[in-house]
Amino acid sequence: MIGRLLVSAALASTLISSALAQPAAPLRLVDAHTHVMVENLDPEDEIARLQKAGLSRVVLMHVDVDSLRKLAAAHPGFVIPSLGVARPTVKGLQLDRDTGPKMARERAAGRVCGFGEIPGFVFSDSPDLDAVYAAAEVQGTPINLHFDLARAGATETLEKAMTAHPKARFVLAHLGWTAGPQVISRLLDAHPNMYTDLSIRFDAVGSLPWRNNGLDLSILTKDGEIPPDWRAVMTRHPDRFLFAMDINSFGPRYTIMDDLIATGRKALAPLPEAVRNAIAYANTERLYGSCRG
Repeated sequence: MIGRLLVSAALASTLISSALAQPAAPLRLVDAHTHVMVENLDPEDEIARLQKAGLSRVVLMHVDVDSLRKLAAAHPGFVIPSLGVARPTVKGLQLDRDTGPKMARERAAGRVCGFGEIPGFVFSDSPDLDAVYAAAEVQGTPINLHFDLARAGATETLEKAMTAHPKARFVLAHLGWTAGPQVISRLLDAHPNMYTDLSIRFDAVGSLPWRNNGLDLSILTKDGEIPPDWRAVMTRHPDRFLFAMDINSFGPRYTIMDDLIATGRKALAPLPEAVRNAIAYANTERLYGSCRG
């Protein structure tokens, strides 16, 4: 009897030690901002690469609603479709007086879960863009906007929209492109309906600097860590930041998917667990939670 107990105890100890020795599962990541590629890769190849790289889900943006629908239908639970507005020189959904109502219809039918990316710097405070904001507000649809807050009037234009549509959920792409922590902190304090994604700004230092005319937009240190001033803003507003990569057709970002994910996991790792999980996946899933894609 004693022998059996000793064997059982030894076996239990071995199982516990084995469990403790198992490496922790990698941090779950949901990408809040990536585009359907129209160059370099077939969209199905792109999705396969995103899945292989380790994403759990992706907010996939496109300006062609039919293509977006097909991809979402083919990959339910992985693709969260977001309908964007094309720049005037690009094929796809153009901004005019019918755009807001059309986007509202697509959302009401459940064919898209978000609006964006929308190049706000191109359209500024156009009344046609305001109609898109209004549609997003009525339906509770997240709307992703690209503004470089260093441009004259950009911050004022963004704040005007957020104030006029307090129930709309605005996602500022790329931490405002060039904005520092003080600017983002003030905006988050002033506007409870503002969120911001980390795409481009969470690249490793020196990674594809051509994206901003040779300037490096990363907020990370050379060691891949979040600086104290940015960390302070994130921990004060843990429910407002979204991990994102911005894979797109403007260059070879698709070749560094693995690096972007590894960099993101490393940067987020030192944060408190609740903050880390919120930024990595929970905030995006909460924002788009009413629409499964």
